Amino acid sequence: MSSALKVAVVTGSNKGIGFAIVEHLCKQLGSSWAVYVTSRDEARGADALSQLKQRGVEPRFHQLDIDSQESVDRLAAYLKGTYGGLDILVNNAGIAYKGDSTAPFAEQAEVTIATNFWSTLRICDALFPLLRPHARVVHLCSSVSDMALNKASPELQKKLTQPMSLDEVKQLMSDFVARAKAGTVQEAGWPQTAYGVSKVGVRLMTYAQAREVKGDDIVINCCCPGYVDTDMSSHKGPKTIYEGADTPVYLATLPPGIKEPIGEHLYERKVVPWAVKPDFKFVAMASALKVAVVTGSNKGIGFAIVEQLCKQLGSSWAVYVTSRDKARGADALRQLKERGAEPRFHQLDIDSQESVDRLAAYLKGTYGGLDILVNNAAIAYKGDSTAPFAEQAEVTIATNFWSTLRICDALFPLLRPHARVVHLCSSVSDMALNKASPELQKKLTQPMSLDEVKQLMSDFVARAKAGTVQEAGWPQTAYGVSKVGVRLMTYAQARDVKGDDIVINCCCPGYVDTDMTSHKGPKTIYEGADTPVYLATLPPGVKQPIGEHLYERKVVPWAVKPGFTIA
Repeated sequence: MSSALKVAVVTGSNKGIGFAIVEHLCKQLGSSWAVYVTSRDEARGADALSQLKQRGVEPRFHQLDIDSQESVDRLAAYLKGTYGGLDILVNNAGIAYKGDSTAPFAEQAEVTIATNFWSTLRICDALFPLLRPHARVVHLCSSVSDMALNKASPELQKKLTQPMSLDEVKQLMSDFVARAKAGTVQEAGWPQTAYGVSKVGVRLMTYAQAREVKGDDIVINCCCPGYVDTDMSSHKGPKTIYEGADTPVYLATLPPGIKEPIGEHLYERKVVPWAVKPDFKFVAMASALKVAVVTGSNKGIGFAIVEQLCKQLGSSWAVYVTSRDKARGADALRQLKERGAEPRFHQLDIDSQESVDRLAAYLKGTYGGLDILVNNAAIAYKGDSTAPFAEQAEVTIATNFWSTLRICDALFPLLRPHARVVHLCSSVSDMALNKASPELQKKLTQPMSLDEVKQLMSDFVARAKAGTVQEAGWPQTAYGVSKVGVRLMTYAQARDVKGDDIVINCCCPGYVDTDMTSHKGPKTIYEGADTPVYLATLPPGVKQPIGEHLYERKVVPWAVKPGFTIA
């Protein structure tokens, strides 16, 4: 029966991007395929297999150390004897020295080129004879290869961008290592980056193989997975392993008879030409995209907002799911992709200044700006909570008001012309206003500066701690007052924030079936997402609503409403 199965092999797949590639291939290809996890260490491979089976997929395992000819030959013999051929090969295994490594550059060059280029070539030499008609080969490369090309001398750039045979590429890699050992890398026009040059080798190898390998519809490409949260990036990459796996899996599953891409390098499913690119940065391709960020969006209304934005805005936008917990964020990403949306993920805890600053730095460095911000993240104590009111007040105001303001302080400087900001508020703010004393009602319904709103929230928490909330005219509702703060913040920001057609509004999503309502709300999350998405996608030059609070797409005036109730 084994010989009837099609076969996919992913090198270096016991963790990271390779692990995610295996999972996605299993889910896409189904039971007529044998998808192989490979790892140098059999125990780690077995552990990866166990984790993948817990995630609902059924891969297989074979030990593989790409640096060992004996190990590679064993795999080749096993595949030939068991299946008679191979249909997908994803060369993911690779290494990189850390930026602070004290290893001599000659050592870094020799070891990195040995694994990333020569051992990848070793796998190809052993497994290419097994490739069956319509086979797909994907080499994991990197946009660092573009950076290395850009930093090379003009003479070397000219040489590197001319078509080369595989033998010429081999000679180039050997010469680089020899130059590194002799200390003459820069004299030969090379940049001082072993990893970058190794990926130049992989890229040139891809181009050469695509021209030279003969077969019936055998397609060879390479790709950059992006800056991914893995051991190799010291977990600094903002992309999840599943986002990193997207383009490799896309290339590995190209349909029979495809005309393009063939013999190309891709990033985020788009071909990246091999040419000198003045001022190229690792993320240069992303800077043309518009960007939307939805806080607290791994579930509930935020999840639905992300899905609707993805579907409305299309591929020219990068729409971000954010979540405090990376695993929950990755799970949300998977669910959204199953629903036909293609969002991205960045970790975000709005209560953490460090986390907020990381997101701001990432957006600035990757895209140079921000176009939609939906502040959805919030908390609410349950009605039967036994926590002291002082605690409820302090914690609720801290997250719903101060942390929302923290996001604004960090991301408003990135807002581009025609940006849209939406704060998720609540009609509970109207109820809180209605229950306030007449004196406080009068104060709350007068225009306030943002500093005055801040002082108001600080005073409420101080009153809660002192047990004098009602004496000061406030109602006994921490959540309601936090949303009063969000609403007044919206009005102040709409007056104060300067920019070209930057529009700021807030809205009530209604009583929605979410964890926050203990799933008692009658509205679906998609109904709750309707008004936030409407506000986030207001067209350029809109005259209204601006600086308003909306419910079901209608403006709700900020005024005392006798007999007001939430529908």
